[in-house]
Amino acid sequence: MEKALLLPRSNNAPGPSRPPQSSTAWLNGIRGIASVIVALNHYLYGEFAAPWLGYGSSPENRWLHQLPFIRLIWCGHAMPPVFFVISGYCACWSAIRLRDSHGLEKMVASLSASAFRRGLRLYLPVFFMSVLAQLVFFFGLYNWRWTEVSLQPWHRPGDHLRYLATYLLDITNPVYPTDNGGLNLQFWVIPVDPPPDPSSSPP
Repeated sequence: MEKALLLPRSNNAPGPSRPPQSSTAWLNGIRGIASVIVALNHYLYGEFAAPWLGYGSSPENRWLHQLPFIRLIWCGHAMPPVFFVISGYCACWSAIRLRDSHGLEKMVASLSASAFRRGLRLYLPVFFMSVLAQLVFFFGLYNWRWTEVSLQPWHRPGDHLRYLATYLLDITNPVYPTDNGGLNLQFWVIPVDPPPDPSSSPP
């Protein structure tokens, strides 16, 4: 028994089985890298001089962090189009593969179920986060200094409810740009760039 434990395992011995990955699984890696770049852009946006401008674009732009490849870290504004393209590609690819393998009726049923699940998966967290942010602001726990908003903590709860309702309705519209930024400006991307539904990933 002890001798068997000391012997190296054969390279041909079967290892733990891995679940098969879809042909578009590598796109999740690109989305992950783009997400990190967006996070860095938001976190470090005001810490460096003009990071979004290219090196040499004007005489004062001679910073090391503006050089090619290095400035990819700051290209947060270029990442939403990456999300848009990947999301659209994955959604169309899944639908086309399902149509070809199971027929049009199955594709329509899958798209309907996916749209319903995606709506709940996207907007339930957004709803709770928006309500929580509005409550935090209303009770004076967060000092929001933007001059274009006339709301004040502890003043007129009805105005806060109306502002929140307008914001929640506004971010469900994928056609027109957001007019009401709300307390969570990053939610503008939700109606225009829903992430792919993992249950409908192509093989």
